[in-house]
Amino acid sequence: MKKLSVLLLCILANLTFAADPEIEQLKNELEALKELYVSKIGEVETRLAAIEQREQSMQQKVTEVHQTVATVQQDVEAVRSLPDGAFVSGFNPDQFSFYGYMRSGYGVGDDGTSQERFQLPGSGAAYRLGNEKDTYLETGFSYFHLDEDRDSDAPVFGSHIMLAYSTQEKGAETDSNTALRQVYVTAKNVVPGQPDATVWGGQRYYRRHDVHMNDFYWLDMSGYGGGIEDYDLGFAKGSLAWIGGTNDDYTGTDTLIPEDLENTDKNNFDLRLNDIDLGIGLGNFWLNYAHYKFDDGGDISGSEDGYAVGFWLENELGENGTNNAIIQYGTGVAANFNSFSPFTRGLSDISTTGNPSTILPGYDAGDQSRLRIMDVIDYTFSDKLSMQAVAIYQEDDLGLDNDSDITWYSVGIRPVYDFTELYGIAFEAGYDYSELQDGTDGSLMKFTIAPQITPDIGFFSRPAIRLFLTYATWSDEYEGDIGGTTYDTDTSGISYGVQVESWW
Repeated sequence: MKKLSVLLLCILANLTFAADPEIEQLKNELEALKELYVSKIGEVETRLAAIEQREQSMQQKVTEVHQTVATVQQDVEAVRSLPDGAFVSGFNPDQFSFYGYMRSGYGVGDDGTSQERFQLPGSGAAYRLGNEKDTYLETGFSYFHLDEDRDSDAPVFGSHIMLAYSTQEKGAETDSNTALRQVYVTAKNVVPGQPDATVWGGQRYYRRHDVHMNDFYWLDMSGYGGGIEDYDLGFAKGSLAWIGGTNDDYTGTDTLIPEDLENTDKNNFDLRLNDIDLGIGLGNFWLNYAHYKFDDGGDISGSEDGYAVGFWLENELGENGTNNAIIQYGTGVAANFNSFSPFTRGLSDISTTGNPSTILPGYDAGDQSRLRIMDVIDYTFSDKLSMQAVAIYQEDDLGLDNDSDITWYSVGIRPVYDFTELYGIAFEAGYDYSELQDGTDGSLMKFTIAPQITPDIGFFSRPAIRLFLTYATWSDEYEGDIGGTTYDTDTSGISYGVQVESWW
């Protein structure tokens, strides 16, 4: 028994001595784990502290934003509380309108020289497709002054501005012209019982009428003045205006006047009766009285009067087109059917004299007269084919003692065929004939073909990007008078190039 006890004690002693190294190892591992735990806890606490700092910074920024918003709201309320008449912009883009017209391009003649314009002497216009060598831009702006809380019959005022810019082909900056073409104000709902009547004043394009294909303004009383338009008379809408004529670089050679001879404006009193229901269409009547005082500050003085009348009938050609038939007659200083100087009709042939100051002998502005008969058709034959056509007869008496008459005939057509919504082709044919006061007579024929890209189908679809090829031929009697220096010894010519045209 004693031996067994001694044996057990020896075994336990050996087991105890064997376990001591393992225990030490466990202790060491526990110490290492403790140190790692303490390290990780420190990193977590550091990260938490950084997050708390960022949250405090963000909270401070949010507070600053709220304070800024509150300040802006206070400013808005302060502006709203300003008394009537205090200056604030109050601009509302919904009440603003931007519109305009532009054309530009480049062309050459058959010998590589600059493109020439083909126009018959004695004519009032030229067919324009492939026959324009300038760059021209009009930009118009209108702003309508409306109160959001206004009644439906409250007055509506409009402020209107238009600028124009023009250069000749490849013109440098020094060859450019800039003009303020329109500056006027309109007021609607200011005439009792006449919600559609508009009172206006300033400088404006006043109720102009033109033919697009030859850019012919057959009635243009644009200028400075004022009046009322679209007054409901029951049977028609009446308009009455007092207009002083203008002269600038945009109305062509017709505005050339003798040097220092226009110290006064041509005064026009313009009456219109529009939209008269005649059963077969809408009739329109125009009456103009003009007075002009001649004054060059020296020898030339005196004054002349003149009257002009016009009537045109607008009617529909089924659902596919419209027809506009026009007749006009004018005398004296009103015989040019526009607001501009009457002197232009008594100028000599500048191409012959080289002097725009020369007045033809025996000129008397009071003896002038003009008769014009026109017809304009716009028609759509199908989804792909549309056209415009015009016919013009005009007879002038220049107010000279002898050889005073000029006669002009013109017919033209421009069909447009659209292959798709994007791709089409335009063709224009125009014929002009004139007989001048010196007995010279002859004709001009112009043909143009122009493939083009437009955004939609139709004659008036714009913008248009087009290539053009133009051929013109004229009578021997007008050799040297048509086609500029390129064709001054010829009776025919061509031009080709590219042009863009747009309106909006």
